Amino acid sequence: MSFLLDPEFWARLLGIVLIDISLAGDNALVIALAVRDLPARQQLVGRLWGTLGAVGLRVIFIAVELVVHAVLHARGRPSFFSGRS
Repeated sequence: MSFLLDPEFWARLLGIVLIDISLAGDNALVIALAVRDLPARQQLVGRLWGTLGAVGLRVIFIAVELVVHAVLHARGRPSFFSGRS
């Protein structure tokens, strides 16, 4: 767990968090635009389903990336995001 002391680890983690926050804001804007003309009750349902869908897709994409990364690592191949060639 020495990677926790590495400043590069924390810098990269901060970059990922900032990107994730900006994507979440983008999702909120798209959801709001999609439900703006619906009646109040349907707006609530649309916002809830839109938010659940956005979070669910993000979790699925992260899981897929982790599996791909684990498979490449197990085969001794560098992953696309590792910075190694």
